[in-house]
Amino acid sequence: MSFGLTNAPATFQSLMNHIFQGLLRKFVLVFFDDILVYSLDWSSHLQHLVTVLQVLQKEQLFAKLSKCSFGATNIDYLGHTISNDGIAMEKDKICVVNDWPKPTSLKLLGGFLGLIGYYRQFIRNYASLAAPLTDMLKKDNFKWTTTAEEAFAKLKVALTSSPILALPNFTQPFTLETYAYMDFIIGLPPSQAFTAIMVIVDRLSKFGHFIPMRYDFNNKQVANAFINNVVKLHGIPKSIVSDRDKIFMSSFWKQLWKLQGTTLAMSSTYHPQTDGQSEVLNKNLEMYLRCFSFNNPSQWSKLLPWAQYWYNTSQHSSIGMPPYKALYGRNPPTLIKYQLDAHDSPTVQANLLQRDKVLEQVKLSLLRAQNYMKQYANKKGRSIDFQVGDLVLVKLQPNKQQMVAKRLNQKLGLKYFGHFSILAKVGTIAYRLQLLKMVAAPSRLCLMKTCM
Repeated sequence: MSFGLTNAPATFQSLMNHIFQGLLRKFVLVFFDDILVYSLDWSSHLQHLVTVLQVLQKEQLFAKLSKCSFGATNIDYLGHTISNDGIAMEKDKICVVNDWPKPTSLKLLGGFLGLIGYYRQFIRNYASLAAPLTDMLKKDNFKWTTTAEEAFAKLKVALTSSPILALPNFTQPFTLETYAYMDFIIGLPPSQAFTAIMVIVDRLSKFGHFIPMRYDFNNKQVANAFINNVVKLHGIPKSIVSDRDKIFMSSFWKQLWKLQGTTLAMSSTYHPQTDGQSEVLNKNLEMYLRCFSFNNPSQWSKLLPWAQYWYNTSQHSSIGMPPYKALYGRNPPTLIKYQLDAHDSPTVQANLLQRDKVLEQVKLSLLRAQNYMKQYANKKGRSIDFQVGDLVLVKLQPNKQQMVAKRLNQKLGLKYFGHFSILAKVGTIAYRLQLLKMVAAPSRLCLMKTCM
């Protein structure tokens, strides 16, 4: 993997997902350059291993033998030890937690909570135990008290007691606890008195529920809509993440879910329970639904179920499959486009033709939203096509500048260096350059300038 280049990790992960597309979650898991091959028995494991190595050989990717482990019954993977018994913390991470000193600054406290938060699934009632410490992350609120000391000690004890998460028995029924992301899209044109959409997305499968709401909705109506559309299908969620809307801050809402055993997490600067992925997903969904409702200003509430169907059956880049398949474990059923037949009743004809028209609209709305987000992300981009042999200036990071221009202080140093010759074009916006006596890893277009 190329290090030090903008977007290199995401590009490499995309490559790995692409070449192992047919094997992922069947007997292969990939996280950047960590490849985990798992099997039920030894004979199938050997065949799986051969398949993976053949893929790497075909794509001219190489594994360092000293970093590989074969035929292991337990293995350390992404900070966890995986075995037949289940999933546990790595032993060296337990030692780090045991030896962690009392935080004396906000930065040290953040480091401790970051490590603990990664293993929060091992700690029962993590949010309650960590609350005194997470409250200290607020501005001008760092003050080490007896309560903070007790929380610090309890978290260390809870995590270093070597809990093991048992793997589920897939031959028996079991309950899967889910996490919801809740948000509202408001200000839509009235459609049967509906002017808002409540968007609920499952954190694991990315399966979405789009629920039309009237302009004057209150906390009880939101709770009923949630139960009628989500709970009846998926059960009570383990946690709900939402913004700090007055609906979600009301005592009714908090008490209702507290009695159900559901943890409520409110997104804000100082609450690490939310992540950037949910924010991006919500923005994409909002753009998609706004495009859809714009094309159907008075009828969007009737057609919203088809918008939900199309979203859940479309490919999702972050999980490598449609949310429908991630939730139900199988591909969504295929909808056959209606072919007009004079023998069909007028009502059937009108209904199916309207359905196909709506599906085409939601498809275009989804593409329109994706294109808009792409244009927004690339609005500062440049359309320049360099050729092999061209001389360019390259923007280098401080640690790379020392290779071409040594300085005691880089504060006022140059940002662009050159002239460097282009050796080859890699992809659509990356080029391989000749830096002095060495060949550099591909550089992105945004880091290059034309040499005058």
